[in-house]
Amino acid sequence: MARDESCNNWSDWSSVWSFTLSTESPSPTPNPPLSPSPSPAPSTTQQSTSFNILNVPSQINSDQQFNITVNLSLPSNPNTTFYLKGAFKKPDGSNYFGETFVSGSFVKNSSSFTNQHQITTDSSGNWSGILEVRSDDSDSGFTGTADYIFKVGRYTGSGSGPTWSNESTIKIISAENQPEGTTTASSPATSPISSPSTKTEGTSFIRAKNSGKLTYRIASVAAATTAASPLKKETKVDIKSQKQTNPALWAGLILIIAGVSSIGYIYYKNGKIRI
Repeated sequence: MARDESCNNWSDWSSVWSFTLSTESPSPTPNPPLSPSPSPAPSTTQQSTSFNILNVPSQINSDQQFNITVNLSLPSNPNTTFYLKGAFKKPDGSNYFGETFVSGSFVKNSSSFTNQHQITTDSSGNWSGILEVRSDDSDSGFTGTADYIFKVGRYTGSGSGPTWSNESTIKIISAENQPEGTTTASSPATSPISSPSTKTEGTSFIRAKNSGKLTYRIASVAAATTAASPLKKETKVDIKSQKQTNPALWAGLILIIAGVSSIGYIYYKNGKIRI
């Protein structure tokens, strides 16, 4: 009986552990729709700016003025007012000096930006022109003959700045003061009047002894030379001729005096007889 019971039990379990196999394939998962790729952003071209100076001399005298060319390109600043000034300084210093020519006179570097050279850019933000400058040997920044840095400063209409241009090195030669009472001329030191054959015209520069200033006198050397010698010759001839004719003149004077005396005596005598 136990065996039969166990058999019955296994049959019962077999019905429980029966499996059903499904032959259906899973349905495919639909792919999401493709989104359009974003278009590349347009590239922005940066507008370049420039502030350059050209034609800068390598050497000048401390009292010498000169011209430079300034090129300015500011595309973002069309029709805009700026102020420019020239400036010198020692390579290792920060004391700027110099003067810029504005409206008939030179303006010091230390003067207000509104007194400097005014410019206005065109519709594209460009400006190019000439700037006349010179050093200032009376400024404490000038220490004598040496190399100096030169550049141009730019101010906005509201006074913002300065923005500096490129730099150049200039050697400044200190002007030597000539001794007082000396005469400087463009011709050789030989006096042109001493030679009668001199025919060129010259300009003499005479320095006042007390003031130290130069007095300019322009004269024709040829005219002065030509007029000097003939006058002496004519004077000698006149004097010689006068010496030769002196006896005749005295004789004439004596005769005239004698005649006048005789006539006077006759009139006097006739008048006395009548009385």
